[in-house]
Amino acid sequence: MTVDEASAHSPAPTELAARLDRLPWNGLHTTILTALGAGWLFDSFEVQLFGSAVGPLGEHFNASVFQQNAVLAVWLTGILLGALAGGHLADRFGRRRMFVLTLLWYAGFTALTGFSPTLDFVYGFRFLAALGVGAEYAVVNTAIAELMPCRVRGKAGAVVMNFWSAGAILAGLLAYLLLDALALNDAVAWRYLFVIGGLTALVVLVFRRRIPESPRWLASQGRYEEAETIVARMEARSGLAPGGPNPGRRGDAEHAPAARVSRRSAGTCGAAAPPPWPACPRFGARPG
Repeated sequence: MTVDEASAHSPAPTELAARLDRLPWNGLHTTILTALGAGWLFDSFEVQLFGSAVGPLGEHFNASVFQQNAVLAVWLTGILLGALAGGHLADRFGRRRMFVLTLLWYAGFTALTGFSPTLDFVYGFRFLAALGVGAEYAVVNTAIAELMPCRVRGKAGAVVMNFWSAGAILAGLLAYLLLDALALNDAVAWRYLFVIGGLTALVVLVFRRRIPESPRWLASQGRYEEAETIVARMEARSGLAPGGPNPGRRGDAEHAPAARVSRRSAGTCGAAAPPPWPACPRFGARPG
């Protein structure tokens, strides 16, 4: 089969996008949402750890207030740079690969912070961990835009963001356990906070491995057969035939066959999708 013949048998990017957007909610969506939320939870957990550890850490290294605040400044700088780089890396290497790499990166350097022999090592490890957390921000938001049906993206994003509060609560409970309930010595308490925090974050890998690659990204790389396989599997999880219409909501433009969704009806719902993916139809738009 020639390249032209293979292309002729490949699903159009616009068709794959429309099929993703008309999917009813299914178990795979729940798994994806849980995995993204769990990652966000441990991002928060990681951020809140510093607030609990800075006091014991500062006393252990006899650090001044300026030096303690400098750790936070280094951390925030790392998050900024990581967020800027994360989107570019996800575009180049894929969303699924970055899900795993960012998690391993910041979990590893968070745990290594607990073994820092000097304050300079704390600066370095916190900066490196922050790069992973910043990149995670970009990848999570991209995943919501590309894997969730457009009609529920706002709700899905809100659910994921709410995991942040849970992470802060867990970090506070761990700090209470180590610093108050067990009353560990300051010289070791802050180390346990970072080591336990880093190792616990690896639990998210159990969920992350079940997230499929973004069909939108695969299609943007010309890997249409892989994209079709993933979309067909998601349709099967919803009880739909591959490429078939959604029987659950008749008359809704976003569930019409892909060929009937006009570009004239494009709205802001799909603005996050990269070209050549069409935006979701405006509310009330009619098929062209």
